[in-house]
Amino acid sequence: MALHLDLTTLSASADGDLLQRVPHDLAAYYQALPLAHEEGRVTVVTPHPDNRAAIQVLTRLLEAEVVPVSGSESAAAAAIEQLYQPQALNRQLVSWSDDPLWQDRVRETAERIGTTVGLTCSHLDYGVDTSTLLDRLAQTPDALLICRLSNPQRLAELMQHTSASLLLVRGESRSPRRTLVALRGYGSDHAALLQLRSLPDQGQAVVTVLPLAHGHGWLPDRLLRPDAPDRLHLDGCLHGLGTVPVSVRLRAGDPSEQLVAELSQEAYDLLVIAAEGWGEFVSRTLDQVIAAGVLPDQPVLIIRPPAA
Repeated sequence: MALHLDLTTLSASADGDLLQRVPHDLAAYYQALPLAHEEGRVTVVTPHPDNRAAIQVLTRLLEAEVVPVSGSESAAAAAIEQLYQPQALNRQLVSWSDDPLWQDRVRETAERIGTTVGLTCSHLDYGVDTSTLLDRLAQTPDALLICRLSNPQRLAELMQHTSASLLLVRGESRSPRRTLVALRGYGSDHAALLQLRSLPDQGQAVVTVLPLAHGHGWLPDRLLRPDAPDRLHLDGCLHGLGTVPVSVRLRAGDPSEQLVAELSQEAYDLLVIAAEGWGEFVSRTLDQVIAAGVLPDQPVLIIRPPAA
């Protein structure tokens, strides 16, 4: 059970050593701010105290039991920017395919995205093995890996061993006109929508957001009340898309079932989903989506937590 405290009265006394252990980008991704350490416990302010994956990551980094203290999303974001001195991102694009027949298509996709966002691309030959790829990505922790994975086991391996976001090329290279963004109800939703805006032709795309129920969250009454935390979170996420046309779909049931049902009833050109922790939920959900045959060859953009 999380406590609730006024973040503005606490941030001034934040422990500098704790801030060094949790990098700015990771704190912003999870919207989690470590404030104080006492008797083997660390108080962490977050608007998402039920994000178990984030708590596990923070527990490992802080080497202490994490005590979540509930704070508003806007206050947490403001305090993180105030207390940290974020460094400029060194975003890089890397392309790689484990199948020589897909190498040119993957490179073409990477070049098109690079032209849009003004970044150069590093192209790795299909002969490069997974170990060498991981070493390359370790040198560019803020990378977007544009890839074709013919072996499904490689996705789980990449999710476990790199912090790079992944754009899975699975069919013909085309501009997405209809994009589905699966929202988790956590701080990573903002990262997903921010990354989405960097893809080509998103200004002409129609975006549908699907809030995936988790635990007690995303209940209809909490999304319909303007002052409810879930609604404020959703509004903040939608604001990040600017003028892109957006629609919201609400479904009931298990999160994976919600996603399968939506993809089976509507045709989308791109699926976007953010990972928590080491990406177990995303890996499991994509397995179910692919097994159901509702996303035969559309690309998937997986947003990853920054390196720690």
